[in-house]
Amino acid sequence: MKGKIGTFFLLPVLATILCCPAQLSASSLKVSWNPNTEPDLAGYRVHYGTTSGEYRNIVDAGASTEVVLDGFFEGRRYFFAVTARTPSSG
Repeated sequence: MKGKIGTFFLLPVLATILCCPAQLSASSLKVSWNPNTEPDLAGYRVHYGTTSGEYRNIVDAGASTEVVLDGFFEGRRYFFAVTARTPSSG
């Protein structure tokens, strides 16, 4: 499958702001993606951080194709990746 990395699959990610953020307060983001069609899907993980390719935060989204994340600040740039995991990848 295109984009396969070991037992993980990178999926397109769409992040949208759920509320109107204030300059100094943290906001929530809704991150959603298209479902993986592989039959051995065990779930998804959302990886994110402030540097491209360095995702210091990981959230297990289970089988859902969207997750709401908290603690984002207006004016800061964030980078996201979603991996689909198989039962053997943990």
